Amino acid sequence: MDDGNVRIGSLTQEVDALRQSVQQINIPPPVAVSDAGAVTPDGVPVPPSPAPPPAVAAGASPQRLWESAYADYTANQFDLAIQGFESYIRSFPRSDRAADAQVYVGHSYLQAGKYDKAIEAYDLAIRTYPNGSLTPEAWYKKGTALLDLKQPDRATEAFEFVVKNYPESVAAGLARQQLARQKRP
Repeated sequence: MDDGNVRIGSLTQEVDALRQSVQQINIPPPVAVSDAGAVTPDGVPVPPSPAPPPAVAAGASPQRLWESAYADYTANQFDLAIQGFESYIRSFPRSDRAADAQVYVGHSYLQAGKYDKAIEAYDLAIRTYPNGSLTPEAWYKKGTALLDLKQPDRATEAFEFVVKNYPESVAAGLARQQLARQKRP
């Protein structure tokens, strides 16, 4: 019965994604208005408007978008994975996997050696999805990124938070190991 419920939920997301795509096809694209040369009444130049984020291809389903981003991640194509996971979050922010996608953005930055960006991504996952299934892992990986940035005190805080708040998680076990390593002379 649980398997059936999961499949129905997945199909519901697929149908919703298709419905959104059809609606987007029927809406004409906005006409770009150039800000070039525009100034405020005080004579201050107006900066150009930022480009809109890339749209998801018509008919793209949550499952396909997730699989594409995850395939890039497993192929060590971290910049593409980040784009894919961020696109997933923008397109399906209320999806069950949106929290996981944000954590995988952090994982991608961490794997690429961009530790500051990884910490930002993990912090966003922790703030936005505090009850996500990968939140303990986000705390633990944030701690490892902090260690890589030579910030052992902040890393210890992250590890201790995992151990205290998610004691039964795999991340808590890994955090305990890191805390024990840090205490060794």
